[in-house]
Amino acid sequence: MSARRLPPPSHPNQMELPLDLRVTATPGMSIARMPDGEIRIRPTATVELEGSTMDAARILGVSDRTVRTLVAEGRLRARRPGKRWLRIDLLHARSLREQSRV
Repeated sequence: MSARRLPPPSHPNQMELPLDLRVTATPGMSIARMPDGEIRIRPTATVELEGSTMDAARILGVSDRTVRTLVAEGRLRARRPGKRWLRIDLLHARSLREQSRV
């Protein structure tokens, strides 16, 4: 194998390695090889993390009942897959906590 000179890394923590890697895409990602040889991996769908009202209550630091109230007021995103169950958008709950708007 002949030695190949690689361009300097574009970032101080980046290291260029002359490897031939095989990457298998899952249904939620796309892989593209750029003209310069760079491989870009991107998600093709948004990932939504859902949980119970108790999960959201732990994230927000409030009671289960307060989570249900926030959903009823439209301040917290949720869906109801059945007649009784609520699935709370935990990413939205985390952003709500970071905004301190509970």
